[in-house]
Amino acid sequence: MSSRVESEAAAPQGSSLLQRLHARVARQSGWRAALLAFVSGLISAGAFAPVSIVPLLIPTFVVLMWQLAAAERGSQALWRGWFFGTGHFLGGLYWVGIAMTVDIERFWWFLPISIAGLSAGLAIFIALVAWATWRARLTGAASLSLFVLLWMVAEWLRSWVLSGFPWNLIGSAWSEVPVALQLASVTGVWGLSAITLLAAVSLAALTLPGSRRSAFAFIGLSWGLLAAALLFGILRLSAAPSVWEGPTVRLVQPSVPQSLKWDAGRAFGHVRQLVELSRKPGFDQVALVVWPETAVPFNLWRDPDLIRFIGQAAPPEGALVTGAPRYLPDGEGFNALHVVTQDGGIVETYDKVHLVPFGEYVPLGDFLGGLDIAVTRGSLSSGPGLTALPLPGLPTASPLICYEVIFPGKVVASDQPRPGFLLNLTNDAWFGNSSGPYQHFASAKLRAAEEGLPLVRAANNGISAMIDPYGRVIAALALNERAALDSPLPPPLPSTFFARSGNFVLLGLFAALLLTTYTFARFSLSR
Repeated sequence: MSSRVESEAAAPQGSSLLQRLHARVARQSGWRAALLAFVSGLISAGAFAPVSIVPLLIPTFVVLMWQLAAAERGSQALWRGWFFGTGHFLGGLYWVGIAMTVDIERFWWFLPISIAGLSAGLAIFIALVAWATWRARLTGAASLSLFVLLWMVAEWLRSWVLSGFPWNLIGSAWSEVPVALQLASVTGVWGLSAITLLAAVSLAALTLPGSRRSAFAFIGLSWGLLAAALLFGILRLSAAPSVWEGPTVRLVQPSVPQSLKWDAGRAFGHVRQLVELSRKPGFDQVALVVWPETAVPFNLWRDPDLIRFIGQAAPPEGALVTGAPRYLPDGEGFNALHVVTQDGGIVETYDKVHLVPFGEYVPLGDFLGGLDIAVTRGSLSSGPGLTALPLPGLPTASPLICYEVIFPGKVVASDQPRPGFLLNLTNDAWFGNSSGPYQHFASAKLRAAEEGLPLVRAANNGISAMIDPYGRVIAALALNERAALDSPLPPPLPSTFFARSGNFVLLGLFAALLLTTYTFARFSLSR
């Protein structure tokens, strides 16, 4: 990218406001530049739920582009990217640390690590993106296109490195805009991330070295792609049903505070409350009752009396789905989901596959296994894999416990017939009234739109909802509301392009961004 001297020279007296702002940003160095990068990253997190102000990505990413253009050394670009990334992830993921406060006497020492350490660690991806963008020494639109390509590579790496943590991918900022979500049926969240970033950084092209023609071409391309995506969404939703018919599903949200959930003296009372909510008027019209993750705080599968008791909440011709821990006689444990019927007891079980690092298991167990840092008090084991779960009188479901729903392209078993819907049980009470439950809900909407499958979501304290196969919310219970919600289960759509191709879509996006970068670089050299 261009040097700081070039950036400052780009704003002569009488220049536009944008050029003057660029020159002012370029003059910042040392701690002022670091602070500016950090604050920009922090503000950019406001694009995600529940704030959901997507346009915040424009000024914050433009400032980052200016800072990288003004960097005189690769190390400067690296650190500016790292400070931006730290602010970006701190603003978006601060709520992770709230889980530590549930048992503060045990986890007080891990609280700063869970907040600052996670943000600083994830920021390494952004730091490397910034360094590689600077190191390529491209100018103008070519440098911006390269930055978007490298950011997309970083998002992909973040989705699987160390078991993956694809939280708040840029495309998820559109979770409150159903029209925008429709692109996910073709490209997944990845395409949304790419066109959003292109639009966000494009205005920087007006002030970076390069021809005005290439700058306007890049801006036109970026905003044209975004407009085309929105038009596609409008057309797709114009043909979508506004009212759905289907078997009735009852979602039960008990809203038990996490501090009380495992209290031995209250545990059975929590289960009784779930049964009472499940059997409220209209129960005889319900085909499926769904309780949240670990709704039953007992080793249910080894307790016949308890199974018979909760069987009262299963419709006569249907079933109850509930989360419950499952411990084997040898002590091995699973975060499980059980299907219970009135007559047959537990008829199906699913064990969670994708466990939460430091929540359900300790990563790098050979080195860290001796530390008491798993929230569940001992590491759990992973189940055998995703499955199509049979349910009495209903289509099969793809069960997803907690944050298994955040992984694009990894929510349906690839070796089994396509399910009729996605079934997400979670307990977000760990994170209180923070951004966490809203962001988790945002991911659920994206998975529904990507796969073209309705999504049934039961959460302990919210947000419980029925989401249609277009990613639209049909009905929902607000955070901390204690109630039961009835909703028809929509039928699935025909398999979407993304459902058929999965994350291989990324190869096409990478190729398109690489071609765009090459084209603008060649255009710059031919001037």
